[in-house]
Amino acid sequence: MSILTKISVVIMVVASLVASVVFFNMATMPENYRQWYEQERQAYKNLEARCNELAAALGRKNQALTAERETLQSQLADVRAERDAASNKASELAVKLGQAQNNIGIITTKLTDVEKTLDAQRATNESLSEELQGAYERLNKAREDKALLADNLKEAEKRIDLLQKNLRLAQRQREDQKAELEHLNTKIRDLERRVPGAVAAAETEPIAPPGIAGTITAVEGNLASANVGSAHGVKDGMMLIVYRGDQFVGHLKVEEVEVNESAGMVVNKRLDPIQGDRITSSTSLNTVN
Repeated sequence: MSILTKISVVIMVVASLVASVVFFNMATMPENYRQWYEQERQAYKNLEARCNELAAALGRKNQALTAERETLQSQLADVRAERDAASNKASELAVKLGQAQNNIGIITTKLTDVEKTLDAQRATNESLSEELQGAYERLNKAREDKALLADNLKEAEKRIDLLQKNLRLAQRQREDQKAELEHLNTKIRDLERRVPGAVAAAETEPIAPPGIAGTITAVEGNLASANVGSAHGVKDGMMLIVYRGDQFVGHLKVEEVEVNESAGMVVNKRLDPIQGDRITSSTSLNTVN
């Protein structure tokens, strides 16, 4: 039942009630019923006019409600369409969400594997770092050993050079001694033939010129080398004085001469010669100091 029908029923009920009241009054009306009848008739007209106005208003209201209902139905249809679209969208989102969750699970698994790989790589890197540190330490130690070996090699080369010089000096001295011995034996045999028991005069050694001064640069036993040579007037066979401060050490008998270096045997020793001892050709140490 529509709202307009309900309003019409209400109006009819009200009109019936009014008519019943009118009929009741007419049945019980007084003698001046004519006046009363006009009054009631006018009231009924007024009521009828009011009912017509209400009916017209009700019609307008019903039209407005009909238009509003149609609008609401259109809006409801739009809302239902939107709801259906949203439901479809929700289904699609649910599918995508499921796929995303699966992807998240896969990524989580891969991330766990990557973390395990990183942990293993980190442990390997730490081990390699320790090995590298050890290698650096060994390398530094090897460098230090190499430097020490280089120093030792230089010292050994110096000693070998000195030994080679000393060996040459010793060989030369031996040859000189053999030659001198042979010469002396020859002289002795000659003197024995001429004058039994005679002694030959010794050959003199080269005289060192004054002004020669230098330093012992290396010592090996009784063999020594000095930093003066032929450029300073040193000659083979010269006897140079070796001293330390005011102390007499011995004589250096020169047996090998180079331009700026000489070497020979330390004889007439009072002290063992050492590197840094001074040598001179002067007989007075005070003149050299």
